[in-house]
Amino acid sequence: MNFVYVPIDSRACNNLFPMQLAKLQGIEVISPPKEIMDDFMIPSNYDSLKKWLYETCSDDTVLILSVDNFTMGSLLNSRSNSVSIETCMERMDEVKALKNKYPGMKIYAFNVLMRTSISTLSTASIENWNYVNEYSQLVHKAELYNREEDRLRISELEALIPSKVLETYLYSRKKNALVNKMSVEFVKEGIFHCLSIVQEDSTPYGMQKKEQVELSELIRNYGLHEKISLHNGTDEAGCLCMAKAIADYKGIKTKLSYVYLNDNRDTFAASYEDRLFHENLLSHSKFAGIELVDGDLSLEDVLVIYTPVNRQYEASIGDGTPPCDYSSETLNQFAKRVAELIDTGKRVYFLDVAYANGGQGDILHRIHKFVDVTKL
Repeated sequence: MNFVYVPIDSRACNNLFPMQLAKLQGIEVISPPKEIMDDFMIPSNYDSLKKWLYETCSDDTVLILSVDNFTMGSLLNSRSNSVSIETCMERMDEVKALKNKYPGMKIYAFNVLMRTSISTLSTASIENWNYVNEYSQLVHKAELYNREEDRLRISELEALIPSKVLETYLYSRKKNALVNKMSVEFVKEGIFHCLSIVQEDSTPYGMQKKEQVELSELIRNYGLHEKISLHNGTDEAGCLCMAKAIADYKGIKTKLSYVYLNDNRDTFAASYEDRLFHENLLSHSKFAGIELVDGDLSLEDVLVIYTPVNRQYEASIGDGTPPCDYSSETLNQFAKRVAELIDTGKRVYFLDVAYANGGQGDILHRIHKFVDVTKL
């Protein structure tokens, strides 16, 4: 069995981390040569990638495939109109041809559901990002509530947003929606073994919500909820599909109890996501083949979840440590609880989502005062 991986782009979280994950399980993964893959705004070379896949894959292959990269060149490029809808459909047909050539191959596919707004590639594009972000949310609200003030503001925004920017955005949304629907069809036809549709940066309102509903209805009508997931989280999609592929191959069954240090499971939504964090946690876990059990501390494996008081601060902005709304006393109580679980001999996994785009080193230092933090 050979594992082949086509990442969504060349950033370490998508390109390197899934490979390291596989190596931990003693599995060597083959990925495309760097020279044919994307580099920031330069998309992957489609012809070279297609040729490489035909030469590398076989009936004995597990292929973890980013549909975005194969059809559009990268995550960033998927938000542009440089690849037409017609070309995308032709490239999807090529995936089918690859599967037909190697019918024994299993394809673990993942594809992005486009973000609420556009890319921000320069300081100048931030203004357009704000306009499009508001536009997308108002289009959704207008459909839900039929308010005149929403429609008036939409007209104002259509005049403020450069026509090329709005046209590209709407065309990219249409293209993305069609590729996702075709991907669902591929699961139904047995071309894809399974599929993870991952919602990129989003807000609770936005044009992506209608697309989610349409995809969910399609998945439900086909009875494919056991094979297809739809949740927030783009940059972990490669790791998630890799984990599922390895678990399936090795027959690994994982059962975890979970504990929230802060009792806000039913209210906390992470930044850039359009649903509760807990909903995403359950969906990710189910797709990976992990059974989560609420608070059953009789299990050997325990997932401890560290959430913020209310909202996440952004860890990637500024030079200093982002603020923390917990008191020092509360943080020490959290740390002590983690240490107590470790001291009972359980395997404890610590999930820090207190900040967006970063972790909180302070909580780890506090845990280390009570127990060797490397036991996590």
